[in-house]
Amino acid sequence: MKNDNDDNMWLDSEDEKGPELAQPGSPMLMDEPDEAALEIKKVIERLETAVAEQQDTINQLTAPPIYYATVLSENHNVEATRFEYGDRVQLLDKEHEAYAAAIQKSPIVVGKIVSSQPVINEDGNVLVEFPSYIPLLNKQYLLSVGLGDAKQQISLMLKNDGTNVVVVKDDGGLQECRNHNRFNPVPGDIAKINGATQQIEEIIPNAKNSGLEVCKVARVLDENTLELEAISGANPKLIVNKTGQQIKNGDRVAVAGSRIAIRLFPNEENKYKIKGQLNVTWDDVGGQEQAKEELREAIELPALHPEIFKYYNQSPPKGVLLYGPPGCGKTLLGKAAACALAGLHGKESAETGFNYVKGPEMLSMWVGNSEQNVRALFEQGRRHFEEHGYPCVTFVDEADSILQERGGSGGVRSERYQDSMVAQWLAEMDGLEAANQIIIFATNRPHSLDGALTREGRVDRHIKVRRPKKPQAMEIFKIHLNNIPLSGIKMQELAELSADELWTSRPLYIVETNDGRKPIFELTDCVSGAMIAGIVQDAKSHALKRDLKSGEQKGLTVDDMFQAIARTYTRHRDLNHRFDLLDFYEENGIEENSVKIKKIAVA
Repeated sequence: MKNDNDDNMWLDSEDEKGPELAQPGSPMLMDEPDEAALEIKKVIERLETAVAEQQDTINQLTAPPIYYATVLSENHNVEATRFEYGDRVQLLDKEHEAYAAAIQKSPIVVGKIVSSQPVINEDGNVLVEFPSYIPLLNKQYLLSVGLGDAKQQISLMLKNDGTNVVVVKDDGGLQECRNHNRFNPVPGDIAKINGATQQIEEIIPNAKNSGLEVCKVARVLDENTLELEAISGANPKLIVNKTGQQIKNGDRVAVAGSRIAIRLFPNEENKYKIKGQLNVTWDDVGGQEQAKEELREAIELPALHPEIFKYYNQSPPKGVLLYGPPGCGKTLLGKAAACALAGLHGKESAETGFNYVKGPEMLSMWVGNSEQNVRALFEQGRRHFEEHGYPCVTFVDEADSILQERGGSGGVRSERYQDSMVAQWLAEMDGLEAANQIIIFATNRPHSLDGALTREGRVDRHIKVRRPKKPQAMEIFKIHLNNIPLSGIKMQELAELSADELWTSRPLYIVETNDGRKPIFELTDCVSGAMIAGIVQDAKSHALKRDLKSGEQKGLTVDDMFQAIARTYTRHRDLNHRFDLLDFYEENGIEENSVKIKKIAVA
């Protein structure tokens, strides 16, 4: 038996030959046939070959040369007669000794067919070899593949030649196709298929190229018939579902003409809702006093004094831009704003009044689906206002990933897609007055956003979130040290000492400018709320391990915090600080293209 510790056990090449089984006592040995029987066998083989060739010719003449279908499954169980040397199989017979030995290691017992040709003997058995790491499996087993009345003891998991790809055709019918080119399709891909040979010639992973359109299911009329919502003013369309998928009202499906693709988009009316209670106060945001004040003015004043806004014919801001370094509290500020707004309207939690979405989550490879995601996001905000009577806060993180300046250099397709996404956002923002919601965009790269979005009338407030200085860092330390057991020290004192230690000189780079300046870029130049939270978490982790080892419950010490700060500095010496350096240049009035940085070696 071959050593199964080899990770490539199941990746044997196509020309690998099976092991010789013609050994005395082997159960695969057959009685030596006579000459007449051999001659008859040869005649039968020649006839079968001739019939197969004729059938192939008929197929080539009658079948459509090329068609496209949607991949349903890349691992479909095929007929037992298709079992071949090298195929990967799953043992199903729970009474077999191999199963009893292997189930302790894995819930799925997998082996490989190692029978020589012919693979299947007259009893419908194949020789299967199991990995040597499974206890007690140090031999090969003859197992049934389910021919005739034989018990189906194994199931095909992965064919050696990859020919078990199942697709759904235009008419909803299923077709098993050959994949000798060893493509790696996944459900939802589009397969280009030779209709004569049923051979997959190409896999199209990007469904944009297939002409598929995403539509919402208005009603499920019966188990096979769906009524789709009208698109772009057209009449509702009926479509037949022959995929076997359980589709519900509100689900979205990818369609092309009369075809329903296998890719299904579930009803996601609450996709962007925060699960559970959301109770964040302004006090939970350490530092950032200026940012908090500006955001409170934008969010709270229109709700507190609507009569004054009406008196001056002043509209509340539609959108707010929070920009600044990563990890400095932009998301936390958004949550605090949502909770404050909910509180002003008598709500104990902003669970329903805060939508959170990361920019890349809006993207989809399906034609029109990215734009549909934008429309669904705004529709979710409108439903909230109708149901609860006050505006929700929609927080868009990493906004630069979907709202970059149009006319970039990403290629024709990329530019077209980018223009479409930005245009959809602009259209929704222009209709936001009726929607009664507030959009907060967050980004580390404000200059990359499209100017049509960030102009007045759409995003009215631009608020910079800054890195904490030493006093703000102390407040953030206090927030994260709250309710943590301490050893012989008060929280206020430990927060002060930790801030002092963090602001001890720890240089990272020398920045040499063309005018001869050599400012030092230090650890404090990349401090963020996230870094401080990480320091406290690191200190707690090491304190926990120490107490587990000693058997004592000592609590967090000053030394725990100082060591965590030292480890943070060590990690940051190996990190990429490109964006941190850009902030450093801006703070020190340095042109990016006029510097040369030199890493400082630390003994």
